[in-house]
Amino acid sequence: MPFDAEITTDGESYGTLDYFAAPVVTIRLENANSLQHQTDIEVTYTLPAHMLIVKPLFLSGVIFALLVGLLASFRINLSLKDEEKPKKE
Repeated sequence: MPFDAEITTDGESYGTLDYFAAPVVTIRLENANSLQHQTDIEVTYTLPAHMLIVKPLFLSGVIFALLVGLLASFRINLSLKDEEKPKKE
């Protein structure tokens, strides 16, 4: 960093549809107003390649399971009463 600061990792955070936690980075520094016109702070980290596909695959699987469940519920008769059809003479 171009300035003196205290950097800590305070644990993990879960966001929407996150199945694995992301690290939380906290940067504490004094006289932050003097840095307001400086360049932006950029934090980068790398993820394993297989982790990038977990969320889309899980979401696709959930949508597929819901659609299969809906199709099955429309095809199966779940009524408790026995519907009698009128007999033709």
